[in-house]
Amino acid sequence: MSFLSFFVNSAKIVSVGGSGLMTGYCFAASNSGIPGLYAGDLSSKQLVRSWNYIYTRGAKLAVPTVLISTFAYFFTADSSKYLPQTSTIFGWNRSAQLVLAGLVLFSALPYTGIVMLPGIRKLQATAEAFDAEDSAREPSPEDERKVRQGVQAWSRANDFRAFIFGTSFFLGLTALM
Repeated sequence: MSFLSFFVNSAKIVSVGGSGLMTGYCFAASNSGIPGLYAGDLSSKQLVRSWNYIYTRGAKLAVPTVLISTFAYFFTADSSKYLPQTSTIFGWNRSAQLVLAGLVLFSALPYTGIVMLPGIRKLQATAEAFDAEDSAREPSPEDERKVRQGVQAWSRANDFRAFIFGTSFFLGLTALM
């Protein structure tokens, strides 16, 4: 195995593996983690704190994984031009489909920043307010409603983000088959 083919093979694994990882992580958070919190009949204070823990851990994983995997898709696309060009199952050029997979994967970052971040900031502010207040005070019914609606909205938006990651994963995987 040549030195270059080692990097090309590694980039294939990193690109598809990263988008697959993010697909599973987002899907699990929205469809197992958040419903599990609701099943526990938590107060809004406990719910927003638990949501914040899930979100914070995911955010630390998501940005570097998306950036590295996007770069790996682009590197793989550029390197694949030296391989025999075959069409993918969609009839597209392999390099073009890998670039598309990288662009779709990267699109999750602006989606998060533009669509999701305002709601995320509100939930984080609520969590900080609950932490700053007297822990004995019970949240008002309005606090309860806002927190539950905010967490549900985040979960739905996160499901769509899982779809973005899944699309990238599918495009990348089928381009490399």
